[in-house]
Amino acid sequence: MRNSHHRYRTNDRPYQATGQCPGDRTVVYLETFLCREVFLESFESAGRQCRRDPPHGALEYAKCVGDTSGPTDWYALCRVPGRGVSLFGRSSWQKKVFNLLIGYRIVREASGHIAVSPDEIPVYECYGVEQSKITVIPNGINETDFAEYGANQFADRFGLRAAPFILFMGRLNPIKGPDLLLEAFCTIAHKHPERDLVFAGPDGGLLGALEKVTRARGVADRVSFIGYVAGRDKAEAYRAADLLVIPSRQEAMSIVVLEAGIVGTPVLLTDRCGFDEVAKVGGGKVVAATAIDLAAGLDSLLADRSALKGMGEHLQAHVRENFTWDVIVRRFMDLYQQLLARPGRGHAINQ
Repeated sequence: MRNSHHRYRTNDRPYQATGQCPGDRTVVYLETFLCREVFLESFESAGRQCRRDPPHGALEYAKCVGDTSGPTDWYALCRVPGRGVSLFGRSSWQKKVFNLLIGYRIVREASGHIAVSPDEIPVYECYGVEQSKITVIPNGINETDFAEYGANQFADRFGLRAAPFILFMGRLNPIKGPDLLLEAFCTIAHKHPERDLVFAGPDGGLLGALEKVTRARGVADRVSFIGYVAGRDKAEAYRAADLLVIPSRQEAMSIVVLEAGIVGTPVLLTDRCGFDEVAKVGGGKVVAATAIDLAAGLDSLLADRSALKGMGEHLQAHVRENFTWDVIVRRFMDLYQQLLARPGRGHAINQ
């Protein structure tokens, strides 16, 4: 037996794996976003047998490679992310064509099926996958990415008023629902004159329309559009905000919930975000994806600022216990062990 350790970069993010197969072969795991190029460069150029993967975002592959004169084993872990296969949005016709040609077969015949939230399970069932074969493994987060940087100067750097604010973090496009949040804010703004609204994220086609609404509704001096933020700016945005609002019309699992939670900021989110447990753990509130319901949720949460602090603490504890990458990776490894332990599927991975 030979143990091997490989590190590849997919979609500008490192993906690391270690494995073992019968004989002198190595298990290599590749998470496919821009995986096709990585796969071809790593194996085809070396003269090894190669299999091209489907369009980005659909699968994770594992391949035993080595002596190409012998058998070559494939293991497929199928993942159906919200933007990868769901037919909502700008590329729905492409996804329909992909599903008709090969998508349904790939999903049904995968060795394992991973959903990032229970809300994704019905998507798999539409592909003919039994619920018992689906494993829910959520996204994770690194707490060190959101460390404190001393005095928080976020408001000064972005020219914001010295006032408590509500934060939106994401692209300004319809699926993320910034229009719903703005309408909700306009509805309750007169009841909470001390609160501002900050949109942090790149324009996805709605910026001009949103700015027009702020002027028409008389809230332009209380609504800021600061563009894309990352690193220290992003961490300080979460820490400076009283509340994060995720008004999405559809999400597989909202990463920004984890980002806000890890720093102790409570959230108001819609029931389309795949994260209803926020309300169960006392970390915020979940409402329907409508401007009316978001307005009611905002009004309720903003009425008691001291309660927001406690919600943030509950959410932070929940995220630390369940969503750091140390916890999530162990769950992936457990699943890989189960798949590789099946008859004729090689040997367990050394952890």
